[in-house]
Amino acid sequence: MISAMSVMLAQEKIPWADQTSLHFAGMGVVLAASFLILLSPRRWVSIILLLVACFLPTGQRVVFASLDFTALRIVVLSCWFRFIARSESRFAISPLDWLVLAWCFTSLTMYVITHGTMTAVIYKCGEVFDALGLYLAFRLLLKSEKDLRYAFFGLSCIAPIVLGCFAIEAASGKNPFSFLGGVPPITDIREGRIRCQGAFPHSILAGSFWAATAPLFAAQAIAGHGRRLASFVAFFSSLGIVLMSASSTPTFALLCGLATFAFFWLRRYAKMMFFALILSAIAIHLLMRPPIWHLLGRVQAVGGSTGWHRFFLIDETVNHFPEWALHGTPSTAHWGAGLDDVTSQYVLEAVQGGLPRLLLFLSLVLLSLRLAVKFSMAPQLDRNGLLMSWSLGASLVVHCVSFIGVAYFGQVWILWWLLLACIAALNSFRPRAIAPKTSDGDREADVLQQRVLSEHERH
Repeated sequence: MISAMSVMLAQEKIPWADQTSLHFAGMGVVLAASFLILLSPRRWVSIILLLVACFLPTGQRVVFASLDFTALRIVVLSCWFRFIARSESRFAISPLDWLVLAWCFTSLTMYVITHGTMTAVIYKCGEVFDALGLYLAFRLLLKSEKDLRYAFFGLSCIAPIVLGCFAIEAASGKNPFSFLGGVPPITDIREGRIRCQGAFPHSILAGSFWAATAPLFAAQAIAGHGRRLASFVAFFSSLGIVLMSASSTPTFALLCGLATFAFFWLRRYAKMMFFALILSAIAIHLLMRPPIWHLLGRVQAVGGSTGWHRFFLIDETVNHFPEWALHGTPSTAHWGAGLDDVTSQYVLEAVQGGLPRLLLFLSLVLLSLRLAVKFSMAPQLDRNGLLMSWSLGASLVVHCVSFIGVAYFGQVWILWWLLLACIAALNSFRPRAIAPKTSDGDREADVLQQRVLSEHERH
């Protein structure tokens, strides 16, 4: 395994690896969540998934016949049982959906080709199930803009509770979720600062998750919709969580995301700003003696940051391009001291799937950003709809910056797939909002489409 998580598992530093470790309380939460998913209104289901992700550690799992079922994976299975039982498994396929499927297929095949073992097949099938299971679940759950706003409102209600848990952890130095397993009982301290992580497997992942929610909460606070106070509280809660994670990666990502959100009123120049940023990076790279990624080793937001390790990892990835370009490489340990720990999602994409997987992942990112910007300029949408679309893009920017300094694992992925599903859903239920209406036939089609959507929402 190449990710930081797999390295720890291989070294047997985690007592709950490869064995059933479902606490009685965790089992109760999983059963209750599964029951509610089957019986609750559709709009509640996405909130239930987010609750499980934010409050149950990845250590809550059941291992059966060498198959690993985390708590989140079990509730995703419950979602799919609901979809099949209620015949809810239909949605309009978008280009983004096809790209997600292509990335998952490439991820599986390249990894199996590289490792060539049954263990690799089982491991990667689990990862692909998590990705496709979550993404398609959100695609089936989000049928209208109201569904999106409801999911984000649910997340805004979760944020203050998580902040309270982080405050307890920061004050006591003990993780309140440790009795469940999957997180250490004593919180890590670096340079005198407690690095809170809550139910997440690492403080950087916890900070990255909540940093990506800040633009979403900011958009809700400005838009209002009768939930302005809750959105303001959630926004400042996300800032507090990022600060208590005491990690440079989510801090820089948060700043980039908020800066992007602030450019909402200049969004019509987004393409120009994007190319200006790319050209500036190329110019800096050419003018500097060391490569531009050497800057990662020079900047830090908190004491004790390991930016130099990120620089060294990226630099050696470039130097070993022929080794991984075709379909990846089984190990990076021989690249240098400590480089068995791959702490960049972009590098992880390269070494686990070669250029095919890396290029598909970058295409997925760019297409999602392009669609978010496109929807934020739809001429027939109100200001609040435009703001929500732009906030999705700003949240994606947070993830893109975080990917430089951390390789995702665990429940942090749920927010990434939620964002992609939201953007794909916008492409499905806003086709007429972007194109001008030119004929009576178009108007009649719009009326029929609105009736169908309204009827579906009532059900």
